Amino acid sequence: MDSKIKQLEEMGFTHDQAESALQRANNDLEQAIGYLFGDSEEKHPPEAQMFDEDYNIHSGTVAISNPQDIPQFPLQESQNYGYGSGWGTESEQLDLDEFNLFENPKAFLRNKETIPAVVPKIGNTPGRFVIPLYVVLCQNHAFNEILLSKNVDQEFTENWFSDQQEEAESSQDDSESFIAAIQQLIAFFTTTSERSFISSEGFYNKVSESFKAHEFEDWDELVTIAAKDLDKNMKSVLGKKFDLLDSQAVDQDGQLKTFKSVNIDSDCREATLVESISKLLWSPESYAIKSIAPILGIQISPNDTARQISSLNIEESFYPALFTSKYRSLIEEMNKKRIQSAKERTTITSRIMALSSFEGKKIRSFLDKTKIYMEKIGEKEAHEDLSKLSDSVKDESGQLNEKLKKINHDYVKLDTSIQDNIIEEIKKDDMLDVPSKYHLVGVVFSDTHYAYRSSHKSGNEWVLFLADAPNGVVVDFRTTQCTFGEIKGYIQDEPSDKYIFLVYDDENTLQGDVLKLPGSLSSFFTQDNKFLHAQIENAEKEDIDVVQSNEESTEYVSRKDFGGKERADSDTDLIDI
Repeated sequence: MDSKIKQLEEMGFTHDQAESALQRANNDLEQAIGYLFGDSEEKHPPEAQMFDEDYNIHSGTVAISNPQDIPQFPLQESQNYGYGSGWGTESEQLDLDEFNLFENPKAFLRNKETIPAVVPKIGNTPGRFVIPLYVVLCQNHAFNEILLSKNVDQEFTENWFSDQQEEAESSQDDSESFIAAIQQLIAFFTTTSERSFISSEGFYNKVSESFKAHEFEDWDELVTIAAKDLDKNMKSVLGKKFDLLDSQAVDQDGQLKTFKSVNIDSDCREATLVESISKLLWSPESYAIKSIAPILGIQISPNDTARQISSLNIEESFYPALFTSKYRSLIEEMNKKRIQSAKERTTITSRIMALSSFEGKKIRSFLDKTKIYMEKIGEKEAHEDLSKLSDSVKDESGQLNEKLKKINHDYVKLDTSIQDNIIEEIKKDDMLDVPSKYHLVGVVFSDTHYAYRSSHKSGNEWVLFLADAPNGVVVDFRTTQCTFGEIKGYIQDEPSDKYIFLVYDDENTLQGDVLKLPGSLSSFFTQDNKFLHAQIENAEKEDIDVVQSNEESTEYVSRKDFGGKERADSDTDLIDI
């Protein structure tokens, strides 16, 4: 196979492309070339059965390749994580007396290995999908800088971190209270807080009543309304506009439209995310994309057709701005050049084949044999003519093969389905600037199951959050560090009838200096840290008192009788009825 890989590399393909094509073509060189040039349609295998019986019963967790690193929850048949194609309805008020995550102060203390967690109270509630959305947003430096741009009053209460409603009247209006809650959420993910986890209820209680009352049907609707609420509150409190989610397009009437997310439905679903977006945004019916927001939300909608859809391959990074009208003419020109290259390739290939064989016979082999025969019978002049003809065929074949290699190389580099090819062409154009690269930073399957790329961990590791919510009540949770490869696997394993929400951020919005917290926010967490340590100290003191009390009580009962005398081991308590 190595020689064939080398041949394909000489034609302009990469080692990986050549190796993959040969594997698909069962080591047949011509068929591999056909695959690489798009002459042979790729047949995607039917989607494998990726979920076992337990998964289908519980419909609550993904098929996991590293079970030792994720929670082993006692899943029940009645469990519902809200993975259905519909978003369900708000759950009824549930009694949490059976199990309370917030009773033990010592469980709250964070250490170096702790991954901060925002724990929901209940699951499968559409409005609470906003919580993982804000957790993902809090990993964006540009978002944090805007929200922390003003020193908003922070009213400390001892139950701010739990799932209890505040009893005291607040002096803040709703907008200021909401911005203060977001600031607390941002600061909680930094090292300023010493708590390992908090309840999401403290934040969710500050969300507008109109938002909580809304019956959301999908992510697009939720993001649109959440962004509208945030924009209103930011203008009121911070005097700033929230436009990090605002992408723009021009409709067929020339009107400028703003949209908050891109929706990929089953009709646009292709093998990769970039191919799916390309099919959606380059379709004749699509609006002309004017600009892409710094934070791009992408909704992968459930399969609503009878046809089977293969799993979706998600890119860790891509250039969404390439789908704007700014780069369209360059991409169209690349496509034209590629078509022309394909035509030239066909012409040259036909000529090479014509020089190689005739009616199934190898021409050069035939010439060589004839030349040898002419030499044997003494036809010197014929021998010389055949030698010249053989050399001419050889020279022309060599020249054509060299030309074919160059055309093949250009053909591969003009493939606009590979975004890096477009970037290389943009670099050659002085009139165009290279667009920003966007990185995947969040994947939300539900309000109790999501992943995000932490900006507060070294190397921006991914964090997977899972909550155990039997009957809709969250009783336990787990946060686990993982790789992008594992996140990619979870997405591919997710059934095609489920919603998935992806968040990609412009790399420029992820970079910046260390956040400086406003004075009021710093004081808030200084006070909370002191309160937490005091709680732990009191809990430890109570534990010691209880142990001592139990030891004294045990010694007294075992060593004394009712008259105050020591009793023998053989004595037995008698109850006088």
